[in-house]
Amino acid sequence: MADVAPSGKTLKTYYDSMYELYDGFVGTSVSEVSLTQQMMKTVKAAVLAGCSFGDEAFPIIRSLMYMDGMVLKGHPEVDLISSMGPYLDEFATLIDTTTLLDKEPAADWKSVGKNRPLITKTTA
Repeated sequence: MADVAPSGKTLKTYYDSMYELYDGFVGTSVSEVSLTQQMMKTVKAAVLAGCSFGDEAFPIIRSLMYMDGMVLKGHPEVDLISSMGPYLDEFATLIDTTTLLDKEPAADWKSVGKNRPLITKTTA
C-alpha cells in the first residue's frame, strides 16, 4: 500500500503504533472498544508510515463502520475480532507473504505475551 516501503525509524514507529493500538484489543467486546475508532487510528498510523489508500478502500472502510454500528446495537457483548479469527486465518493462507514487509523478531516486540490468543470457537 505504500508508494515507498517504510524503513528505519518510520517502520519502527509504524510497528510501535500497531503494537500499542492492538495491545489487549483481542478479547474486548464492541461495547468496550469502538471498532470504528480503532480502524481510523490504524488508517492514520498507516498514512503516517507512507501508505496510501485508493478509492477502492473507502467502501470497505465504510462497510466496516456500518458493521460496527449494527453489532453494537444487536450484540454489544460480542468479541468481534475473535469471532472473525477463523476468517482472518483463512485470508492469511490466500495472501502472498513474500510481498509483506519484514517484521522485527517476535522477541523484540514489547507487547508479546500481553495479548490474549484468538478464540477460534465462539458462540457468535
